[in-house]
Amino acid sequence: PSRLPPSQVEHGQGSDSGANHRDREGAGGEAFPARSVALGLEEKYCDAALRVEGKVFKAHRLVLAAGSDFLAAQFEHPEMTRDAAAPLELPEMPAAAFAAALEYLYEGGCALPDEDLLVPLLQVAHRLQILPLVDAAAAAVTKRLSPENCLGAWQLGELLSLPALEAAAVEK
Repeated sequence: PSRLPPSQVEHGQGSDSGANHRDREGAGGEAFPARSVALGLEEKYCDAALRVEGKVFKAHRLVLAAGSDFLAAQFEHPEMTRDAAAPLELPEMPAAAFAAALEYLYEGGCALPDEDLLVPLLQVAHRLQILPLVDAAAAAVTKRLSPENCLGAWQLGELLSLPALEAAAVEK
């Protein structure tokens, strides 16, 4: 499986996506202490639930809010502060890609069991505003550009406002 470490792709080989977000601290991409990761994997002391494609993921609000600007804003919403037990619905998002993004938030990297999850992961990272994961996934897409997929990559770069991905796709 492919592994996306923070800001790099597969064993430290990758390129900057051009959207230099690394100066924004606390936006994911850094592993939490091992014990915190273990508690998340064991679903202990979790205070957030997120429903994606009918599957409920339990997590810690601190981890989610620290790594995702979108989720931080959701937790500030009055409905979320009143009813913390109700799962936050995240429609139109593949559960497998969300699981990889959640792994990234906790561990600072994520393994993709299937190469076909790369683009959905980039879309999930963009939607949840996990900026270092956007950079890493865009770099991974750029690395895999070919004449057969460059049009789709260009469209994706344009849709997600990733100029480096657009430019790399045009060059192919």
